[in-house]
Amino acid sequence: MTSLLTANAALLYFLKYLKSAGENVKEVRSFNKDRHFLITCHAGYETQKLYYLVYHKDFFMTFNQQFPAFVAEFPQYAGVAESINKEWLELAVSYTKPLPDWAVEPDVKLVFIYPEGRMYWTDPRLFKKFAEAQKLVRTQEKVNLENREDYSGRQQPINETTYSLPVKMLKPLEFKNYKKQEEAMITEKQRTL
Repeated sequence: MTSLLTANAALLYFLKYLKSAGENVKEVRSFNKDRHFLITCHAGYETQKLYYLVYHKDFFMTFNQQFPAFVAEFPQYAGVAESINKEWLELAVSYTKPLPDWAVEPDVKLVFIYPEGRMYWTDPRLFKKFAEAQKLVRTQEKVNLENREDYSGRQQPINETTYSLPVKMLKPLEFKNYKKQEEAMITEKQRTL
């Protein structure tokens, strides 16, 4: 079994996934203390695909308790969910473009990856619209202190606003070729030994 203990290991695993899918990675940018990555792939003449990769150690386990009205109305989506802070979801959405009617897939995929190598994706626009429409948005009542990004050592108060989506609504990502997946897992294990 894959063991992606850090966001960097998860990024390398995902880059292997992209390579196995025939993608040509052009650029990787990191955000949110190197736990989120914007990956640009060249997809032909002046076209590109974007992946906004989020590394999480676990699902949003208290989804049912936080949103009981939604779970009562849509019991088929009860269970765990995925969540992302408002500013990072808006960043992912900001990279999207209007899609033509004939488009089969979004131009940006919001991908969640977990330590055991599971990967799920959705269109960030749909994530945001659905969460807003179903009132799956919450703002922390308790103020957290977070270190400032300016390396001053000072802290700033934050009230995080997060958007949530049931995991059952996300689409799984899997390696196209199991042998390539197995090789990627073996290589990852060798590097961590």
